[in-house]
Amino acid sequence: DVDADIYDIFAKSANTEGRNRIVATLLNLSVNKKNRMLICNSPGVLQAMKKVILYDEGESRQGCCTVLMYLSKTPETRPFIVASPGLVEALSRVIEVPKPFPVVTDKKKKVYRNRYLKKFRAGSSSFDTGTVDSGDEEGSETDGEEEDGDTRSFVSTESSHSGSSNDSDNSDGHSVEEEDDCTFHTEATRTTNSTHQTKSTRGTLSIGTKSTTAKSAKTKSTIKSGKSMKSDIRSKASSVKKEVNENKVVEVEYDADPNRFLHGARLSTFACFLCLVKHKDNAFNLARCDFLIQALVEVSNKHTSPSHARAISLLAHLTRHPKNCHHLVFKYKTLLPALRNATGSFDGEARKYSLYALQNLSIDKSCRTPIGHTAKMIWSLTDRCKCAETEEEVVAAIATLQNLSDEPANLIQFTIVKDCVSTIITLSRGKPGEPMDLTAFMAKNTIVTLSHWFRKIATCGSERIGAKGNMKRIAKPGAPLELHGAVLQPTQYNQWA
Repeated sequence: DVDADIYDIFAKSANTEGRNRIVATLLNLSVNKKNRMLICNSPGVLQAMKKVILYDEGESRQGCCTVLMYLSKTPETRPFIVASPGLVEALSRVIEVPKPFPVVTDKKKKVYRNRYLKKFRAGSSSFDTGTVDSGDEEGSETDGEEEDGDTRSFVSTESSHSGSSNDSDNSDGHSVEEEDDCTFHTEATRTTNSTHQTKSTRGTLSIGTKSTTAKSAKTKSTIKSGKSMKSDIRSKASSVKKEVNENKVVEVEYDADPNRFLHGARLSTFACFLCLVKHKDNAFNLARCDFLIQALVEVSNKHTSPSHARAISLLAHLTRHPKNCHHLVFKYKTLLPALRNATGSFDGEARKYSLYALQNLSIDKSCRTPIGHTAKMIWSLTDRCKCAETEEEVVAAIATLQNLSDEPANLIQFTIVKDCVSTIITLSRGKPGEPMDLTAFMAKNTIVTLSHWFRKIATCGSERIGAKGNMKRIAKPGAPLELHGAVLQPTQYNQWA
């Protein structure tokens, strides 16, 4: 059992070694194509590999990912792997980007304890001059609680030193009268005990009454200073508490993990997904796995990692299914910005597949407006048309612009981007001395479609007037104009019917 808690070191090492040998046996068997269907049809094998991938971080996890890679190379076994409960999510956890973790520095905590502990002790000594002995005992108890580092302990100990309860925060003066009574009774008790019940008790009580009036006045000033000090300590404690809560967030590099088996498992997992996504039904099911799509989008933003191009290619293959376009665009808000950023990647394969993905997504009419209104999307496509390194990038970029131009809501986006229309006109001219290629043909289609919408907007009012009979029309009433009957056929990349 991978998830079993084994406390014996020798038993744990023996369990790990046995698991590694079993995985190695499965790996050797999966190399032969004839054994792959037998392995998938064996009950419990795929679920056992799922547990190993989730709970093992060593050689066994890498071996299970490699076994699944070999199994996914056979088209008949691909539906079994995707249909296995939890297996796709387990593979997604292998390729996910590590979450940034907060780091709390102990130095701030130590400064926080020492600084305010000393200030509070200095303030508590002034409280002890005008309060009773019971406050000293409470102060000694709360001093022990201060060392726990809790901010609220300062407030509770301070209120106990002031010789009052929660009523000391009120401004009506009742706490001062209660302090006077308490001081008078304690002074009377002290004087009676010191004279051993002599006849001069009344005189001593009168002297004690005079002393208590002086001490009550001193107590009033002490309580006022205590209140001001309490507010000062609360404000400083809250500011320090904010400093402690502002922890440093350390982001882990995707390819800097010291576990070498993890990198091998990631390579096998990407290869496995690239095989699984080539099946039409698997592409539909994989696009509904939220954890997988989130992991691929996060990896696609790591432009310095070699896995960046693999994640973009997987997203491009998912867009080949026509029913995935609307789902991917409207459910995952970070997908379009990730594809837009990938168009300017340093990796040529990542740029090409990001343009293919945008081209397939723009086939769906409901997705054209979100794509066109994504920040800097039209600008990125125009930049690829001008600065493309390969012919495939130019064709994919101009095909995406052609599909987006068939949406009237994107007309303003084309006009406000600098050099967008001029770049399309330049591409429509083609290369001098050569026959018109596919790039020039799609550029001309884009220009015609944009001019169609401009003409449609300009003549919209005249059509309404002509429909009322105020304007003579050459065609029969109600017949559509030939100029507005243009139909643009969108261009896709290897999309299934």
